[in-house]
Amino acid sequence: MKGLGMLKIILIPALVLTILCGFTISAIARDGEYFFGITTKQVINVWEALFQESFRWYCEDHGYRYTAMEARGDPSLQVTQARRLIDMGVDGLIIAAQEARALRPAVEYAKQNNVPVVTTDADVDHEYVSIYIGFSGVRAGEALSEEIVQYLKNEIEPVGEVAGTVLELRGPIGGASADDRHDGFRNVMDQYPDVRIIEVVADFRRGPAKTESERILLAHEVDAIYGANGPMAEGAVAAIEALGEDPADYFVATIDAMPSVIEAIGEGKIDVALDQPCPFYNPLGIYFLTLILEEGEEALPEPGDIITTDDILIEGSERHGVDIWAYNEMWAPAIVTTTLTENPDRYEYDHLWLQTSGILVTKENYDMDSLWGNFELPGW
Repeated sequence: MKGLGMLKIILIPALVLTILCGFTISAIARDGEYFFGITTKQVINVWEALFQESFRWYCEDHGYRYTAMEARGDPSLQVTQARRLIDMGVDGLIIAAQEARALRPAVEYAKQNNVPVVTTDADVDHEYVSIYIGFSGVRAGEALSEEIVQYLKNEIEPVGEVAGTVLELRGPIGGASADDRHDGFRNVMDQYPDVRIIEVVADFRRGPAKTESERILLAHEVDAIYGANGPMAEGAVAAIEALGEDPADYFVATIDAMPSVIEAIGEGKIDVALDQPCPFYNPLGIYFLTLILEEGEEALPEPGDIITTDDILIEGSERHGVDIWAYNEMWAPAIVTTTLTENPDRYEYDHLWLQTSGILVTKENYDMDSLWGNFELPGW
Protein backbone atom coordinates (compact mmCIF):
# COMPACT_ATOMS: atom_id res chain seq x y z
CA MET A 1 0.00 0.00 0.00
CA LYS A 2 1.30 3.46 -0.89
CA GLY A 3 2.29 6.15 1.55
CA LEU A 4 1.34 4.51 4.84
CA GLY A 5 4.19 5.14 7.28
CA MET A 6 4.43 5.63 11.04
CA LEU A 7 3.87 8.94 12.80
CA LYS A 8 6.37 10.12 15.44
CA ILE A 9 5.26 11.29 18.88
CA ILE A 10 6.12 14.85 19.90
CA LEU A 11 4.94 15.89 23.34
CA ILE A 12 3.96 19.53 23.74
CA PRO A 13 2.25 21.73 26.30
CA ALA A 14 -1.34 22.77 25.55
CA LEU A 15 -3.38 25.88 26.12
CA VAL A 16 -7.07 25.12 26.60
CA LEU A 17 -9.76 27.69 25.81
CA THR A 18 -13.55 27.56 25.96
CA ILE A 19 -15.73 29.80 23.80
CA LEU A 20 -19.44 30.10 23.21
CA CYS A 21 -20.08 28.61 19.74
CA GLY A 22 -20.80 25.08 20.93
CA PHE A 23 -18.00 23.67 23.05
CA THR A 24 -14.57 24.49 21.71
CA ILE A 25 -11.08 23.45 22.76
CA SER A 26 -8.00 25.08 21.27
CA ALA A 27 -4.32 24.36 21.68
CA ILE A 28 -1.12 26.13 20.70
CA ALA A 29 1.74 24.13 19.21
CA ARG A 30 5.06 25.04 17.70
CA ASP A 31 5.26 27.09 14.50
CA GLY A 32 5.22 25.03 11.34
CA GLU A 33 3.05 22.15 12.59
CA TYR A 34 -0.30 21.33 11.03
CA PHE A 35 -3.50 22.89 12.34
CA PHE A 36 -6.47 20.49 12.47
CA GLY A 37 -10.09 21.09 13.37
CA ILE A 38 -12.97 18.83 14.29
CA THR A 39 -16.68 19.34 14.69
CA THR A 40 -18.61 16.52 16.34
CA LYS A 41 -22.37 16.18 16.50
CA GLN A 42 -22.65 16.22 20.29
CA VAL A 43 -20.96 15.24 23.55
CA ILE A 44 -23.59 13.94 25.95
CA ASN A 45 -22.10 10.66 27.17
CA VAL A 46 -18.77 9.01 27.98
CA TRP A 47 -18.34 7.48 24.51
CA GLU A 48 -18.78 10.82 22.78
CA ALA A 49 -16.56 12.59 25.32
CA LEU A 50 -13.73 10.09 24.81
CA PHE A 51 -14.26 10.27 21.05
CA GLN A 52 -13.55 14.00 21.13
CA GLU A 53 -10.86 13.84 23.79
CA SER A 54 -8.93 11.30 21.72
CA PHE A 55 -8.66 13.94 18.96
CA ARG A 56 -7.31 16.51 21.40
CA TRP A 57 -4.89 14.10 23.09
CA TYR A 58 -3.55 12.75 19.81
CA CYS A 59 -2.94 16.25 18.48
CA GLU A 60 -1.09 17.15 21.67
CA ASP A 61 1.05 14.01 21.55
CA HIS A 62 2.01 14.60 17.92
CA GLY A 63 2.60 18.33 18.03
CA TYR A 64 -0.40 19.57 16.03
CA ARG A 65 -2.37 22.72 16.67
CA TYR A 66 -6.06 22.00 16.96
CA THR A 67 -9.53 23.32 17.65
CA ALA A 68 -12.40 20.99 18.62
CA MET A 69 -16.08 21.93 18.53
CA GLU A 70 -19.30 20.02 19.24
CA ALA A 71 -22.64 21.03 17.77
CA ARG A 72 -25.05 19.99 20.54
CA GLY A 73 -27.01 17.88 18.06
CA ASP A 74 -27.75 20.83 15.76
CA PRO A 75 -26.71 20.25 12.12
CA SER A 76 -27.05 23.93 11.21
CA LEU A 77 -24.70 24.86 14.06
CA GLN A 78 -22.33 22.15 12.89
CA VAL A 79 -22.24 23.67 9.38
CA THR A 80 -21.46 27.04 10.95
CA GLN A 81 -18.70 25.49 13.06
CA ALA A 82 -17.12 23.77 10.04
CA ARG A 83 -17.12 27.04 8.10
CA ARG A 84 -15.61 28.83 11.07
CA LEU A 85 -12.82 26.26 11.38
CA ILE A 86 -12.05 26.67 7.69
CA ASP A 87 -12.00 30.46 8.08
CA MET A 88 -9.61 30.01 11.02
CA GLY A 89 -7.17 28.41 8.59
CA VAL A 90 -7.21 24.72 9.46
CA ASP A 91 -5.03 22.54 7.24
CA GLY A 92 -7.49 19.67 7.51
CA LEU A 93 -10.99 19.13 8.87
CA ILE A 94 -12.64 16.15 10.58
CA ILE A 95 -16.44 15.98 10.71
CA ALA A 96 -18.50 13.52 12.74
CA ALA A 97 -21.80 14.49 11.18
CA GLN A 98 -25.15 14.96 12.85
CA GLU A 99 -26.83 14.36 9.47
CA ALA A 100 -25.18 13.00 6.35
CA ARG A 101 -26.87 15.34 3.89
CA ALA A 102 -27.38 18.39 6.09
CA LEU A 103 -23.59 18.74 6.38
CA ARG A 104 -23.04 18.91 2.62
CA PRO A 105 -22.70 22.74 2.67
CA ALA A 106 -19.84 22.40 5.15
CA VAL A 107 -17.96 20.00 2.89
CA GLU A 108 -18.69 22.14 -0.14
CA TYR A 109 -17.18 25.14 1.66
CA ALA A 110 -14.10 23.08 2.46
CA LYS A 111 -13.85 22.14 -1.21
CA GLN A 112 -14.03 25.79 -2.24
CA ASN A 113 -11.17 26.55 0.15
CA ASN A 114 -9.06 23.47 -0.73
CA VAL A 115 -9.25 22.06 2.80
CA PRO A 116 -9.22 18.24 2.89
CA VAL A 117 -12.08 16.61 4.81
CA VAL A 118 -12.14 13.27 6.59
CA THR A 119 -15.28 12.00 8.31
CA THR A 120 -15.24 9.80 11.40
CA ASP A 121 -18.00 7.75 13.08
CA ALA A 122 -20.77 9.51 11.11
CA ASP A 123 -20.32 10.32 7.42
CA VAL A 124 -21.26 13.20 5.10
CA ASP A 125 -22.74 12.26 1.72
CA HIS A 126 -20.45 14.38 -0.47
CA GLU A 127 -17.89 13.31 -3.03
CA TYR A 128 -15.23 15.69 -1.67
CA VAL A 129 -14.85 13.66 1.54
CA SER A 130 -11.45 12.02 1.17
CA ILE A 131 -12.20 9.01 3.38
CA TYR A 132 -14.77 7.98 5.95
CA ILE A 133 -13.47 6.10 8.99
CA GLY A 134 -16.24 4.19 10.66
CA PHE A 135 -17.69 1.04 12.04
CA SER A 136 -19.80 -1.19 9.81
CA GLY A 137 -23.06 -2.26 11.41
CA VAL A 138 -23.31 -5.00 8.79
CA ARG A 139 -19.91 -6.45 9.72
CA ALA A 140 -20.79 -6.19 13.43
CA GLY A 141 -24.00 -8.12 12.91
CA GLU A 142 -22.12 -10.76 10.95
CA ALA A 143 -19.44 -11.13 13.61
CA LEU A 144 -21.97 -11.64 16.39
CA SER A 145 -23.98 -14.06 14.26
CA GLU A 146 -20.85 -16.16 13.87
CA GLU A 147 -20.54 -16.24 17.67
CA ILE A 148 -24.14 -17.42 17.96
CA VAL A 149 -23.57 -20.04 15.26
CA GLN A 150 -20.64 -21.47 17.23
CA TYR A 151 -22.75 -21.59 20.39
CA LEU A 152 -25.60 -23.40 18.64
CA LYS A 153 -23.17 -25.83 17.04
CA ASN A 154 -21.25 -26.65 20.21
CA GLU A 155 -23.84 -26.32 22.99
CA ILE A 156 -27.32 -27.05 21.59
CA GLU A 157 -28.56 -30.48 20.63
CA PRO A 158 -27.84 -31.99 18.23
CA VAL A 159 -24.24 -31.01 18.96
CA GLY A 160 -22.22 -30.53 15.79
CA GLU A 161 -25.14 -29.12 13.85
CA VAL A 162 -26.36 -25.54 13.71
CA ALA A 163 -29.96 -25.60 14.88
CA GLY A 164 -32.12 -23.90 17.48
CA THR A 165 -34.14 -20.76 18.08
CA VAL A 166 -32.72 -17.24 18.19
CA LEU A 167 -34.56 -14.13 19.35
CA GLU A 168 -33.51 -11.03 17.41
CA LEU A 169 -34.18 -7.69 19.09
CA ARG A 170 -33.70 -5.09 16.39
CA GLY A 171 -33.83 -1.33 16.08
CA PRO A 172 -36.48 0.61 14.16
CA ILE A 173 -37.15 -0.58 10.62
CA GLY A 174 -35.84 2.00 8.16
CA GLY A 175 -33.19 3.35 10.53
CA ALA A 176 -29.77 3.17 8.87
CA SER A 177 -27.94 1.72 11.87
CA ALA A 178 -30.80 -0.61 12.75
CA ASP A 179 -31.06 -1.96 9.21
CA ASP A 180 -27.31 -2.50 8.94
CA ARG A 181 -27.12 -4.46 12.18
CA HIS A 182 -30.14 -6.53 11.17
CA ASP A 183 -28.83 -7.19 7.65
CA GLY A 184 -25.45 -8.36 8.95
CA PHE A 185 -27.13 -10.67 11.44
CA ARG A 186 -29.33 -12.20 8.76
CA ASN A 187 -26.48 -12.47 6.22
CA VAL A 188 -25.04 -15.23 8.41
CA MET A 189 -28.09 -16.73 10.10
CA ASP A 190 -30.00 -17.20 6.85
CA GLN A 191 -27.33 -19.68 5.77
CA TYR A 192 -28.64 -22.13 8.39
CA PRO A 193 -32.15 -23.38 7.55
CA ASP A 194 -32.47 -25.27 10.84
CA VAL A 195 -32.18 -22.06 12.85
CA ARG A 196 -35.49 -20.39 13.64
CA ILE A 197 -35.33 -16.58 13.96
CA ILE A 198 -37.96 -14.73 15.97
CA GLU A 199 -37.61 -11.09 14.98
CA VAL A 200 -38.92 -8.34 17.24
CA VAL A 201 -38.64 -4.56 16.80
CA ALA A 202 -37.65 -2.99 20.13
CA ASP A 203 -36.48 0.42 18.84
CA PHE A 204 -33.03 0.24 20.48
CA ARG A 205 -34.69 0.70 23.90
CA ARG A 206 -34.48 -1.35 27.08
CA GLY A 207 -38.16 -1.13 28.07
CA PRO A 208 -39.67 -2.45 24.82
CA ALA A 209 -36.96 -5.11 24.67
CA LYS A 210 -37.87 -6.34 28.14
CA THR A 211 -41.59 -6.41 27.35
CA GLU A 212 -41.17 -8.18 24.02
CA SER A 213 -38.61 -10.64 25.38
CA GLU A 214 -40.95 -11.68 28.21
CA ARG A 215 -43.71 -12.27 25.68
CA ILE A 216 -41.48 -14.38 23.42
CA LEU A 217 -39.81 -16.35 26.22
CA LEU A 218 -43.18 -17.31 27.68
CA ALA A 219 -44.32 -18.68 24.33
CA HIS A 220 -41.15 -20.18 22.87
CA GLU A 221 -38.05 -22.10 23.87
CA VAL A 222 -35.21 -19.77 22.94
CA ASP A 223 -31.53 -20.72 22.83
CA ALA A 224 -29.81 -17.43 22.00
CA ILE A 225 -30.61 -13.73 21.91
CA TYR A 226 -29.18 -11.09 19.59
CA GLY A 227 -29.68 -7.57 20.87
CA ALA A 228 -28.61 -5.05 18.25
CA ASN A 229 -27.55 -2.63 20.96
CA GLY A 230 -26.69 -2.74 24.65
CA PRO A 231 -29.98 -1.46 26.10
CA MET A 232 -31.98 -4.09 24.20
CA ALA A 233 -29.69 -6.89 25.40
CA GLU A 234 -30.08 -5.59 28.94
CA GLY A 235 -33.85 -5.58 28.46
CA ALA A 236 -33.69 -9.24 27.45
CA VAL A 237 -31.64 -10.07 30.54
CA ALA A 238 -34.16 -8.24 32.72
CA ALA A 239 -36.97 -10.26 31.12
CA ILE A 240 -35.16 -13.53 31.79
CA GLU A 241 -34.69 -12.61 35.43
CA ALA A 242 -38.29 -11.40 35.77
CA LEU A 243 -39.40 -14.85 34.66
CA GLY A 244 -37.28 -16.41 37.41
CA GLU A 245 -34.74 -17.85 35.00
CA ASP A 246 -30.95 -17.65 34.85
CA PRO A 247 -29.45 -15.50 32.03
CA ALA A 248 -26.53 -17.93 31.95
CA ASP A 249 -28.90 -20.47 30.39
CA TYR A 250 -29.08 -18.29 27.26
CA PHE A 251 -26.38 -17.06 24.89
CA VAL A 252 -26.76 -13.29 24.75
CA ALA A 253 -24.85 -11.25 22.15
CA THR A 254 -24.96 -7.51 21.58
CA ILE A 255 -23.26 -4.51 19.98
CA ASP A 256 -21.46 -1.80 22.01
CA ALA A 257 -19.75 -2.59 25.32
CA MET A 258 -21.18 0.23 27.38
CA PRO A 259 -20.31 0.18 31.10
CA SER A 260 -23.49 -1.61 32.15
CA VAL A 261 -22.98 -4.22 29.43
CA ILE A 262 -19.40 -4.78 30.61
CA GLU A 263 -20.74 -5.28 34.13
CA ALA A 264 -23.28 -7.79 32.83
CA ILE A 265 -20.53 -9.67 30.98
CA GLY A 266 -18.52 -9.86 34.20
CA GLU A 267 -21.59 -11.25 35.98
CA GLY A 268 -22.15 -13.88 33.27
CA LYS A 269 -25.46 -12.38 32.12
CA ILE A 270 -24.29 -11.30 28.67
CA ASP A 271 -21.85 -13.50 26.76
CA VAL A 272 -20.32 -11.22 24.14
CA ALA A 273 -20.45 -7.62 22.95
CA LEU A 274 -18.78 -6.23 19.84
CA ASP A 275 -17.35 -2.84 20.72
CA GLN A 276 -16.45 0.05 18.43
CA PRO A 277 -12.85 1.37 18.52
CA CYS A 278 -13.91 4.76 19.89
CA PRO A 279 -10.46 6.22 20.75
CA PHE A 280 -8.97 5.26 17.36
CA TYR A 281 -11.38 6.97 14.96
CA ASN A 282 -9.99 10.50 15.18
CA PRO A 283 -6.29 9.55 15.38
CA LEU A 284 -6.86 7.59 12.17
CA GLY A 285 -8.55 10.68 10.73
CA ILE A 286 -5.53 12.79 11.65
CA TYR A 287 -3.24 10.18 10.11
CA PHE A 288 -5.03 10.35 6.76
CA LEU A 289 -5.25 14.15 6.76
CA THR A 290 -1.49 14.26 7.28
CA LEU A 291 -0.99 11.72 4.51
CA ILE A 292 -3.07 13.85 2.10
CA LEU A 293 -1.22 17.03 3.03
CA GLU A 294 2.20 15.44 2.58
CA GLU A 295 1.67 13.04 -0.32
CA GLY A 296 -1.64 13.92 -1.94
CA GLU A 297 -4.91 12.06 -2.46
CA GLU A 298 -3.12 9.46 -4.55
CA ALA A 299 -1.44 8.17 -1.39
CA LEU A 300 -4.78 7.06 0.08
CA PRO A 301 -5.57 3.34 0.12
CA GLU A 302 -7.67 1.86 -2.64
CA PRO A 303 -10.90 -0.13 -2.52
CA GLY A 304 -10.12 -3.73 -1.69
CA ASP A 305 -7.08 -2.90 0.43
CA ILE A 306 -6.93 -4.35 3.93
CA ILE A 307 -5.16 -2.04 6.37
CA THR A 308 -3.39 -3.61 9.34
CA THR A 309 -1.28 -2.38 12.24
CA ASP A 310 1.77 -3.01 10.05
CA ASP A 311 0.51 -0.17 7.86
CA ILE A 312 -0.63 2.25 10.58
CA LEU A 313 0.25 2.19 14.26
CA ILE A 314 -1.70 4.56 16.50
CA GLU A 315 0.09 5.39 19.73
CA GLY A 316 0.42 8.16 22.26
CA SER A 317 0.79 9.02 25.90
CA GLU A 318 -1.16 7.60 28.80
CA ARG A 319 -4.10 9.64 29.99
CA HIS A 320 -5.38 9.27 33.57
CA GLY A 321 -3.10 6.27 33.97
CA VAL A 322 -4.42 4.42 30.90
CA ASP A 323 -2.95 3.91 27.42
CA ILE A 324 -6.16 4.05 25.38
CA TRP A 325 -4.21 3.17 22.22
CA ALA A 326 -2.43 0.14 23.66
CA TYR A 327 -4.48 -2.38 21.70
CA ASN A 328 -4.52 -1.40 18.01
CA GLU A 329 -6.31 -4.64 17.18
CA MET A 330 -9.47 -2.84 18.29
CA TRP A 331 -9.63 -1.16 14.87
CA ALA A 332 -7.59 -3.45 12.62
CA PRO A 333 -7.67 -5.13 10.23
CA ALA A 334 -9.80 -2.57 8.41
CA ILE A 335 -11.32 -3.14 4.99
CA VAL A 336 -11.26 -0.33 2.42
CA THR A 337 -14.42 -0.04 0.37
CA THR A 338 -16.53 2.85 -0.96
CA THR A 339 -19.80 4.31 0.20
CA LEU A 340 -21.75 3.43 -2.94
CA THR A 341 -20.36 -0.10 -2.93
CA GLU A 342 -21.60 -0.68 0.61
CA ASN A 343 -24.81 1.36 0.63
CA PRO A 344 -25.98 2.24 -2.90
CA ASP A 345 -29.49 3.01 -1.63
CA ARG A 346 -28.29 5.35 1.10
CA TYR A 347 -25.62 7.41 -0.64
CA GLU A 348 -25.76 9.63 -3.70
CA TYR A 349 -22.02 10.26 -3.84
CA ASP A 350 -19.07 7.91 -3.68
CA HIS A 351 -15.92 8.15 -1.58
CA LEU A 352 -13.58 5.85 0.30
CA TRP A 353 -14.71 4.13 3.49
CA LEU A 354 -12.23 2.56 5.92
CA GLN A 355 -14.36 0.01 7.75
CA THR A 356 -12.74 -0.51 11.12
CA SER A 357 -12.93 -3.76 12.99
CA GLY A 358 -14.27 -3.94 16.51
CA ILE A 359 -13.26 -5.96 19.53
CA LEU A 360 -15.27 -8.89 20.87
CA VAL A 361 -15.64 -8.30 24.60
CA THR A 362 -16.14 -11.47 26.64
CA LYS A 363 -15.53 -12.76 30.16
CA GLU A 364 -11.88 -13.20 29.17
CA ASN A 365 -11.15 -9.53 28.42
CA TYR A 366 -14.03 -7.46 29.83
CA ASP A 367 -11.77 -5.85 32.44
CA MET A 368 -9.32 -4.29 29.93
CA ASP A 369 -8.73 -0.74 31.09
CA SER A 370 -8.47 0.56 27.50
CA LEU A 371 -12.08 -0.35 26.71
CA TRP A 372 -14.02 2.90 26.61
CA GLY A 373 -16.62 1.47 28.99
CA ASN A 374 -13.92 0.95 31.62
CA PHE A 375 -12.16 4.27 31.12
CA GLU A 376 -12.77 6.68 33.98
CA LEU A 377 -12.96 10.04 32.26
CA PRO A 378 -13.10 12.89 34.79
CA GLY A 379 -16.42 14.71 34.72
CA TRP A 380 -18.31 11.73 33.30
